[in-house]
Amino acid sequence: MERIFENYLNDIYVDVLNFIEDTNLNIKFLHFYRKKPNLLVCELFDENQENTNQFRHICVTYSLSAMYQYLSVYKKPISREDIPLTANEIDRNSDFYESSVAMTLLCSVVDKLTGPANEALEYMLEISNHSYMSSYMNINDISPINFKRIAEIEDMDVKQFEKAITTNTVAIEICKEKTKISVKLNKRMEEYSDCDLSDNLKVRILIGIIRAKYFMEENETDKFDCIYYHQSNVMDFPNSIHL
Repeated sequence: MERIFENYLNDIYVDVLNFIEDTNLNIKFLHFYRKKPNLLVCELFDENQENTNQFRHICVTYSLSAMYQYLSVYKKPISREDIPLTANEIDRNSDFYESSVAMTLLCSVVDKLTGPANEALEYMLEISNHSYMSSYMNINDISPINFKRIAEIEDMDVKQFEKAITTNTVAIEICKEKTKISVKLNKRMEEYSDCDLSDNLKVRILIGIIRAKYFMEENETDKFDCIYYHQSNVMDFPNSIHL
């Protein structure tokens, strides 16, 4: 098992443990599966305290080529019968639940437990006993505070957007085309002038680019309006459920 890949698994493992140990959640089942070579999905099922037959479905998609994750929380609850049969039941009060999570994660990415895989398992169990922080970042948690650093890492040319987006720009489309990312600006046919981009619009563009680069399927599009991203301290975009 390559060391770089093992590093991704370690951070995914710690991130999933954080979800399970979150006192605002009551995770009873989890399910890992490989979506494609560079994506790993973890489904978490949060038990409803008032109706134990209903669960909130939380889906976390992890990139295996960069330390980003993408979180989806489904509005409609599901019943116990609808949870995948391959999902593992989790009891965070058990002394051995960390090893169950580690084994479930490892089995989702390897066909058999070879020597390197066993070493990876041992290391995951070791770090579960320490205050190890995951390096994974939810892309929806990108904010004006950390925007500049992440934009530099992703080689995003902010000035290019500041020049191209004008007062008649109504929407932005970001599309994954094979190995390239294309950005289309939808504009009204009217007189226009240059305009200053709000910090939140810059953040939303960066989130769209990261989504396209690491999470989208070919020909998938992320489209959003410009007018809703006014200057404010809180961006009108779903945030992580981490508190």
